[in-house]
Amino acid sequence: MKQYLEDKIPKIERSLQRFYDRLKSDGLFFEPLEEAVITTGGKRIRPVLVYLAHDLVGGQFEQIDDVAIIPELVHKASVVIDDIQDEAQQRDGRKPLYKSYGMKPTIYTGWFLISVPFLVLNEMCINNTQFSKILADYNHELGKAITGQLHDISWREVIKSQTEMPTEKDYLEMAANKLAPLRFAVELGAILGHASEDKKRSLTSIADGMGAAYQIKDDLLSLDENVYDYGADITEGKPTLTVLKTLQKENNDATRLRHILSSKTRNPILIREAIGIMRDNGSIEYTEQIARNLVDKAVQKLFQEFPESEYRRV
Repeated sequence: MKQYLEDKIPKIERSLQRFYDRLKSDGLFFEPLEEAVITTGGKRIRPVLVYLAHDLVGGQFEQIDDVAIIPELVHKASVVIDDIQDEAQQRDGRKPLYKSYGMKPTIYTGWFLISVPFLVLNEMCINNTQFSKILADYNHELGKAITGQLHDISWREVIKSQTEMPTEKDYLEMAANKLAPLRFAVELGAILGHASEDKKRSLTSIADGMGAAYQIKDDLLSLDENVYDYGADITEGKPTLTVLKTLQKENNDATRLRHILSSKTRNPILIREAIGIMRDNGSIEYTEQIARNLVDKAVQKLFQEFPESEYRRV
């Protein structure tokens, strides 16, 4: 895996830089774009998944380096918009774009990045069938991502109003939808690798499990005092799976947790109290196990549906 990443990550960075340079040369440049695309960096997991899906199905697409960045650009669009919706104070230890450049330029940046698949694909040597499949999947997954984010935001009002809470199934569906760019990444790689529809569906199912587990892990990391966004989910009143599991108990702890979440507090004492309530009720341990189960199920499907290869191992 390390060797695979050491090969792909520099290619991804070069492709992003080429894309950005092309935008500048075409006059499609505005101030926040460089930070959104280049300098903020990231794990680049979405482009890596494009490569992996493509390699796993035996793909030989010559322009894969340039196409692999599409899900990363879409992800960056969601990040800059999500930070505004969440009123985020930090993003990966930096100021969110809207804090540095203002609301309107940041919103325009998000809108622009959502449109970039068309700019990239127009330069690729792909047939009409592949082009249509990619755009159809992109539009579908973009709709899923917007739906997931809408639920994530609207459910915060449910905690305050004490109306019917989302179920665990609802949460897992929302989490997979929010991480739809992961699903699109494997779909993109599969299409360009000429995978069968069965193989493409298998990769999509695996990505669903990965996406939900990824979101759960991200939620759990916010409860760690050593991370940059410690307690941010509690301040936002976010209905994470750990929160929902605790509120289901309908005991005094659940009532107290609901009160803290509704207050939008930044008080570290109250944040620690909320985390303690969830830990004492077994909700953190339960959520960690759900994430592990999702990963195990995805790995099992990968080994059942795809033959032994170096890419399956990665």
